[in-house]
Amino acid sequence: MMWLKEHSRRTLVERVDFITAPGPTKQGPRLVICTPKAMFEFDHELGELVVAGVFPGVTVDDVVNNMAFKPRVRETLSMLEPATQDELQLLNKLDPGGIRYS
Repeated sequence: MMWLKEHSRRTLVERVDFITAPGPTKQGPRLVICTPKAMFEFDHELGELVVAGVFPGVTVDDVVNNMAFKPRVRETLSMLEPATQDELQLLNKLDPGGIRYS
């Protein structure tokens, strides 16, 4: 799983200038990307990211309009739940310096 702290046309681009690590292929591995607006899964048959779920208060239009490309969207989307207080406390305990925000 990969977490992007920003969901924008700047971070979700159609093409990149260079690749620093190999990505998923049709054979695997499973790739899930989570942003503050949505969750994407890599569809191995299509060879592309697909919107799989959105967070409460976020529309599919909001997700797509803040991207530099038009992703496929699953017919049935998951409604994602925000992190609970217990989960946030655990994250803060594991990352007391807030490195995940840098």
